[in-house]
Amino acid sequence: MGLKKVGWVHSREGIFVGRVYIEMILLVGVGGSSCSGKSTLCQILSHIFSCPILHQDAFYKHDSDIPFTSDQIKNWDCPEALDMPAFLNVLNQAKNQNSSRMILGQNTPNHSIESLLDAVQLKNYKKQASNIKIVLVDGFLLYSDPRVYQELDIKLFLHGI
Repeated sequence: MGLKKVGWVHSREGIFVGRVYIEMILLVGVGGSSCSGKSTLCQILSHIFSCPILHQDAFYKHDSDIPFTSDQIKNWDCPEALDMPAFLNVLNQAKNQNSSRMILGQNTPNHSIESLLDAVQLKNYKKQASNIKIVLVDGFLLYSDPRVYQELDIKLFLHGI
């Protein structure tokens, strides 16, 4: 979790530095194969907890920098296709600066979040964690880099069907 190393007292919901209360920042990784429901789950959780989503898809390198397979086909499904230093930088900013921005990917589902919430009856259980700031991190190569794995506080993995 995003903690500063200066005289802090850790509580369940946050941190007290002297008499100043600081929110805890929780990075929740949602990984898994393509079409396993990562983005849909992130959208539902984002709606429930009013938190931003950081999409790893937004960190693909430029088309000209994508590596090739042995058959000379561009390989978008390998860690080398992603700008991991930039991704790690944004994860660190989200965790340490108590601010983050939503970076939207191109893989948004066709259905509305409201209809999904109604369908699974989650609206009745909506709760706000006022002292914990959640940042959802969505990506199918999320756990391929040990540095990214270390930054995440909670790690979820969805299996494709």
